[in-house]
Amino acid sequence: MELSKYVPKTEFNLSLQERNCLKNLKHDENIIIHKADKNNVTVIQNLSDYLEEGEKQLNDNIHYEQIQDINLKNTQKKVYEIIYKMKEENCIDEISFKYIKNEQNYIKTPFAYFLPKIHKLDREVLQNIENENNQIKTINVPGRPIISQCNGPLERLGRYLDYFLLPLVKTQKHTFLIQAKAFAYLETPTMKVNFKPEKNLFIEKLLIRGYKRKLVEQILSKIKFQDRQIKLKKKNKVENKYNVSFITNYHPQAEKLQKVFRKYWHLIKTDSTIGAKFHKNLSIGFKRNRNIGELVKRTIK
Repeated sequence: MELSKYVPKTEFNLSLQERNCLKNLKHDENIIIHKADKNNVTVIQNLSDYLEEGEKQLNDNIHYEQIQDINLKNTQKKVYEIIYKMKEENCIDEISFKYIKNEQNYIKTPFAYFLPKIHKLDREVLQNIENENNQIKTINVPGRPIISQCNGPLERLGRYLDYFLLPLVKTQKHTFLIQAKAFAYLETPTMKVNFKPEKNLFIEKLLIRGYKRKLVEQILSKIKFQDRQIKLKKKNKVENKYNVSFITNYHPQAEKLQKVFRKYWHLIKTDSTIGAKFHKNLSIGFKRNRNIGELVKRTIK
């Protein structure tokens, strides 16, 4: 078949030396590589600093309590007792019961890991790092604790509760808008007299959440009052013409692959079985490959 001519071949856009550097970085036992909290930046930390931050949080005697023994079977047994009782009292249906029960032989202990909160570092600290990039400094980076329940005895129960609680959380008044929407809201209040009080209120909310006043005022200083009528412009609706029929990872043979599909697409459109589902023109979507940060990050176990 013509498609067999274009089997994806592995082609590297990095030199052998660069690939070896990434391999050594990935397997370096003295560091840990994580995605940063709040964004997709890759952060490399000394393993000793990472462990020190984790132990400090786990040993605070407030949020966590040390136990003498981990008995997963006993925990799973208690979960079963609860969901069986819920089933008997008609609190959950048969489908939910089977989903939560999840009779699997393999369960593992939940574990904690910490995402570095580099956005909490002072701007002056970040500036000093950038200006003195040849010097290695010790910086205490706070971590966001994540308790992974993957394959744990409470995983399915947590997913079940999350399904019902998440829509309720989104309706709460204290839920913050994302930064762009919040700024757009400040830009277009109904009356100019309301602009300053609304802006001050927004600043106070950000300060309560831990943002530095200097940073907040610096960003919000760029927001000026604009007449609402200027902002509220009618936009004509554009019909979505995208009809992605085929999705694959991008590779060097992608363009040739598209030509083959377009050449024989009429056979699919006229097919009596599947033609009705693919009656529009062909549109191929390509997923991006992993970036360098994703290549060097090790799977958390």
